[in-house]
Amino acid sequence: MASSEELRKAKSSISEPEDTDPEYEEAQIEAANFKLELEKKKAEYRHTENMMDKKLGLMGRFLGSNEQAQIHIAFIISTLGIFAAVIGLWKYGAAVAEYSIAGFSLAAGALGYIFGQSRPH
Repeated sequence: MASSEELRKAKSSISEPEDTDPEYEEAQIEAANFKLELEKKKAEYRHTENMMDKKLGLMGRFLGSNEQAQIHIAFIISTLGIFAAVIGLWKYGAAVAEYSIAGFSLAAGALGYIFGQSRPH
């Protein structure tokens, strides 16, 4: 722990910044410029986000952009197909086995589309 003499020396060396101090003024100007740049970037990002919202529309906000929408739709179809097939077999058994096979086929086709799609590297 520091002795009382060291604490007294440390406290006496502290000085308040003066308004005429050039380093203080420079730091204040830099801080104001930085704040202005941040506000400009926030406004630019807000504008870009608004433009994307207008471009995507209601369905685009839910499904994503053109590149993503196809994958999301195929995922929804595969999930619904598997869900319908499992519920059909579980609840109705052999009576709807033919329809359950169709649900699995639909899901398999959608999954094949998702994983078989060629993507540029």
